[in-house]
Amino acid sequence: MTRSVRGPTPSRRGHRPRERKGIPVEAFERLKSLIASAEEDVHKAEGGNKAAGTRARQLMQDIKNAAQEVREAILAAREQPPKNP
Repeated sequence: MTRSVRGPTPSRRGHRPRERKGIPVEAFERLKSLIASAEEDVHKAEGGNKAAGTRARQLMQDIKNAAQEVREAILAAREQPPKNP
């Protein structure tokens, strides 16, 4: 089965200017960092390490909270008018 590749959706065609970087990007970078740091503990927990399981569960809670921060930051950025250069 072949999958047709269509162009980007209208909302994804244009990229935001660099000066729009800010809180959503910072929050997303924190989220990525948390996910990367959880990887080792998740693998250890899979192998039966109980302490790693506890750490992994705590990191999953931190990831959940960080994801919520990203969502809130994106909504806040959407409500602000764009900056004019």
